[in-house]
Amino acid sequence: MLAVYICVALLSCIRSAGAQGDTFPFDLAPAPQSCTADVTSGIKWGAATSAYQVEGGWRENGKSPSIWDTLTQKPGLIADNTTGAVADDMYHLWKSDIKLMQQLGIKHYRMSIAWTRIVPGGVAGSPVNMAGINWYRTFIKELLASGIKPAVTMFHWDLPQVLQDKYDGFMSAQVQRDFLYYADALFRHLGDLVDQWMTFNEVISICELGYEKDVFAPQLGKGLAAKYTCGHNIILAHAQTMLLYRTKYQEIQKGRISIALDGKWGYARDPNNPADVTAANNFMIFQYAWIADPLYFGDYPAVMKETQGPALPRFTAAETALLVMTTIDFFSVNFYCGYYVWAPPVGAPKNMTYDVGDVLTSPGIPSNAAWLFKTPDGLRKTLVWLHQRYNGPEFWITENGVSGPGEESAPLPGVLNDTFRQDYYRWVRIVGLLGCLEECQVFLLAAVFCLHTVSLPQRL
Repeated sequence: MLAVYICVALLSCIRSAGAQGDTFPFDLAPAPQSCTADVTSGIKWGAATSAYQVEGGWRENGKSPSIWDTLTQKPGLIADNTTGAVADDMYHLWKSDIKLMQQLGIKHYRMSIAWTRIVPGGVAGSPVNMAGINWYRTFIKELLASGIKPAVTMFHWDLPQVLQDKYDGFMSAQVQRDFLYYADALFRHLGDLVDQWMTFNEVISICELGYEKDVFAPQLGKGLAAKYTCGHNIILAHAQTMLLYRTKYQEIQKGRISIALDGKWGYARDPNNPADVTAANNFMIFQYAWIADPLYFGDYPAVMKETQGPALPRFTAAETALLVMTTIDFFSVNFYCGYYVWAPPVGAPKNMTYDVGDVLTSPGIPSNAAWLFKTPDGLRKTLVWLHQRYNGPEFWITENGVSGPGEESAPLPGVLNDTFRQDYYRWVRIVGLLGCLEECQVFLLAAVFCLHTVSLPQRL
């Protein structure tokens, strides 16, 4: 099975544009007036995976273990003790997977590269594994020959375990130098084939769930200061990578770079209560602006600096100058849902600028995951908020979607009659998203929509 995030981009527009070979299993709402020929010509659509989810081959041809190998191989941490050691075995079955992509009509494919397959030793100066380089070169060449353009994420959570052991991974500034060395190897050996890069995927997921808490690998669980230290090092590693590419590779390779940022939309629980409205805006700042403000303005948001105390690091003058000169080339947005947000209670700590409660609540319809609700209008609201804060950047929606109730146990072929997602796209999301084209004067120049993963029990 090719385990992909099933992806659709502004289907109404694609249909009106007469995309070659595009057929869809359900009727679509008519394209609104905002869906002009200029808009449709800029639409991109495709599918996405991450290396650990699909590759397998976890110790083959020089690859070293990642922190996710370590986590999943501890008995009892995963419900059924599943690991990514084999996963979907793309490492061996990549030719048939690319054929499946062709059959689906995929023209763009977001993938990630395993740091552990390229620089198994992790640290700067250690040998580059040419077996890993050659596998990715062969794979990407076949994608291109099949009419599929890659968009490559350098880091999708799978840090080399050796770096976690050596200096606690993203808790140390040394990770900046080591990531830069890895990124340089990617540009040097793959940059002639790739012209769209993302340095990191979902800083919140990495730092909040893996370093502040003990949910994701490496399960550090060291509190709020650890989250902010992790994010600080990622921001600076990203900026140094941007500078490296622009000064050494971009003129020849003609590529572009961003960083995939994740967040939820904050619905003010009482939109008529100014305190709740302020809290919802703070929620968005702590979701997206925590990372995006330094990338655009060279510093953390004012409300974070005012409330987070010594837990939040500070940028030096040189670091601020670096950030200002390395603004991202496009804004990569990962969005799934939104939650109700309200003002913190009287007497709450100063660093608590909003409240979401102990149990997340949402105006949306529950899905198959406790944290995920069907709130398609939240994507439009998020894009409008980001558009206004960052002066209308080009957006790529690099992850988005919802999971269907009970789909993990539903048999084939019945599970493919996916009315839950059809409704999500047919009625609210497409119309709502195109509405933001009208609201923001057609700022969505390019988009990749990647829906939540569908787990199928057998290889198709």
